[in-house]
Amino acid sequence: RCIIRLGQTANVPGLVLETDITIDFDDSIIEDKAVDLDNDFRMLAAGVIGTDEFRAKWLGETIEQARERLPEQKTDIIL
Repeated sequence: RCIIRLGQTANVPGLVLETDITIDFDDSIIEDKAVDLDNDFRMLAAGVIGTDEFRAKWLGETIEQARERLPEQKTDIIL
């Protein structure tokens, strides 16, 4: 209700103080996205996850979109 009152003070339209408010706590813990990204980079480098999975997770793509957008891998190796 305090946030609604602050919004009303700032003249934010559509805020009603008598609104039902529910808070739904889940059992997850707060995690640092930088740590998650670093962990996923490590799993990608180790071959645990694929580039398509990495793209889907971090770029918000579907797995199909991620596969379509992967650059083609070169098959010719020059030594």
